Amino acid sequence: MLATVVGLAAPLLAHADDKDAFNVVAGVTATHEDNLFRLSSGGTPPVGGQKSDTIYGANVGVRFDKQYSLQRLQFDATASQYRFDKNSFLNFSGIDYRGAWLWHVTPRFSGELSASRSETLVPYSDQRTLTPSRSTQINENRQFTIDGEIAAAWLVVGGIGQTRSRNSQ
Repeated sequence: MLATVVGLAAPLLAHADDKDAFNVVAGVTATHEDNLFRLSSGGTPPVGGQKSDTIYGANVGVRFDKQYSLQRLQFDATASQYRFDKNSFLNFSGIDYRGAWLWHVTPRFSGELSASRSETLVPYSDQRTLTPSRSTQINENRQFTIDGEIAAAWLVVGGIGQTRSRNSQ
């Protein structure tokens, strides 16, 4: 009971506004799935799997966003964890992040240097295997962009980027 009262009162005691450079974020979820594997009405789950399940999720992260003169620094990082009540082979922990430097040399000459990574559990309905298994998708992006106004009607834009996607299967 005390945990519930503290959980309900916490948002009233702490708040963030647009002037806060550093913030902590957290969340919890509980979801019940009647048909986790997206089976037809007469279908049976794969060997070792249960058709319905309850999934518990939790995440915690930090956010930093600060303007320094013409420069802006941003960073987000979140750790997530998902636990399945019956199908524990699908348990998953992941880390997502994004960091960026939005730079300006002058108000008319700017760009971005950034990197990001996301890690997610691929829904079982998107898998094509006969035996239950956990499949994760990791996406990583890195980029550098530049844009500048060189004359009243001329704008130069350029960039380079790298994207990498991996699947555990």
